[in-house]
Amino acid sequence: MMLTDEDVGLVLRCVHEQAGLVFEPEKRYLVENRVEKLALMRGMETKPLLQALREGNNELRAQVAEAMAIQETYFFRDPWFFESLRMDVLPSLIRRRSAERSLRIWSAACATGQEVWSVAMLLEQIPELAGWDIEIIGSDFSPVALERARSGRYSHMEVNRGLPARELATHFHRRGLEWEVGSTLRRHVRFCAINLIEEWPQLPRLDIVLLRNVLIYFDADARREVLQRARGVMRQDGFLFLGGGESPLGAVDSFRPGLSGRACYYRLREDV
Repeated sequence: MMLTDEDVGLVLRCVHEQAGLVFEPEKRYLVENRVEKLALMRGMETKPLLQALREGNNELRAQVAEAMAIQETYFFRDPWFFESLRMDVLPSLIRRRSAERSLRIWSAACATGQEVWSVAMLLEQIPELAGWDIEIIGSDFSPVALERARSGRYSHMEVNRGLPARELATHFHRRGLEWEVGSTLRRHVRFCAINLIEEWPQLPRLDIVLLRNVLIYFDADARREVLQRARGVMRQDGFLFLGGGESPLGAVDSFRPGLSGRACYYRLREDV
């Protein structure tokens, strides 16, 4: 079904109000595709679905926001980022945390969890972290995505996207047509529901915050608010990573950039 301009505007307003995500009206093809799929999933026609959305059906509003969210993720996405963690960031934190022997990492907007499990696999490769108190938190606003992340179960196609064969053999078990994360990685990982534009739950003081490839979908006010909150949960010597096309500069003045190979990170300014 072809949507009218009014229909598209309705969907885009809903997505912005529910999740802070901003899509240009030119994304009509995406809106039509996602709304049609959601209608099929709910066993209804597109027109009644849009009418229910107009009437303020809260469950449907949440589902529309989920349907429109970009859940593009895969294992070890952006190898230079993981190389930066391995070569610079984690060695620095290991030296700084040698007395307390603890590490806290947050993967925000983790979608179906591949980034979380990739970080957990990387930490397993570092002998100096043996015996440390490590917590990796994965969060997303989508209950559906979080359920998949918690399950740690991925299709053959998904594990073929970025996951080295050695890591697959070491940390995953075959479950029918899927591969499931093993207990070694699970001991350090927990998932929770966090909508970045709503009130955040209590978080530990974080050594590393990963906000990669999410701020580009927010408007300027939402980006500013999220970055200010991120500042509030980071330790003074912690690290913030954003996506390749994202930057806190011009939004908040709390961060200074650093470079590790091809990866850019941000740290809290000492004079703010």
